[in-house]
Amino acid sequence: MDHLSEKIVGSVCGGVTGVRVFSKVLCPPLGSKDHGDAIVQSVEQSLARLRRDRLDIVFIESHPVDGWAEAVVSQLRPLVSGATIGEIGIFFHDDKPLTRQTLDFLQGELGTVPVEHPRNLLRRDEFYQDLQPEQVFATAPLAGGLLTGKYSAERTVPARFDQFPDLVMDGAFREADRLWRALGSLPGGLTGVALAWVLDQPALRGMVLGVRDARQLRDCLTSLATFRAALPELTASRGSL
Repeated sequence: MDHLSEKIVGSVCGGVTGVRVFSKVLCPPLGSKDHGDAIVQSVEQSLARLRRDRLDIVFIESHPVDGWAEAVVSQLRPLVSGATIGEIGIFFHDDKPLTRQTLDFLQGELGTVPVEHPRNLLRRDEFYQDLQPEQVFATAPLAGGLLTGKYSAERTVPARFDQFPDLVMDGAFREADRLWRALGSLPGGLTGVALAWVLDQPALRGMVLGVRDARQLRDCLTSLATFRAALPELTASRGSL
């Protein structure tokens, strides 16, 4: 979650029990003077914004440099043993890949490591197939909004697609338009289909759905529920689809 999201969640459910809360840590460049302290401070700041004394998972941004995983483990292991953090996970973008060697190191040090990985109808590529069941959290299930039918190469394109090129790939706008034309008229629309597809993937522990407010969250959940409710009838009549 970003800073604003953490404050919103903290104001809504800061004292609520039975809620699992995750957050992310954007690591400063390895080797910088305050690298280690900054990791711990980032966790402490998240806890303060969320009004909680514990995070179930802290996802750490991967870095394509040697030593970053070792630094993260050395700094955050005391918080895990002290019960401030339940698990340490990893998230990454295409420009900051997670290698098999690094993942093996982390799992050797920490046990099963939760992994965030972009996965959606535009990014159906398989991730490490030997990950443990329910180890992967799917991120960008709507491809930053492309799988809502709101955007295309011809329509307004959010600036975030320039900032996070791994949300989309070559031809993604054309493919999103094709999917929207083919599936947009189904109950729940393309949003419902896209979210249901992600949730039905095997070896998936959860889905990270980025929304800007409560209304957008309700809209996404309503689209998902609408599609799933209609799925039996759609399946029965698939010959006419």
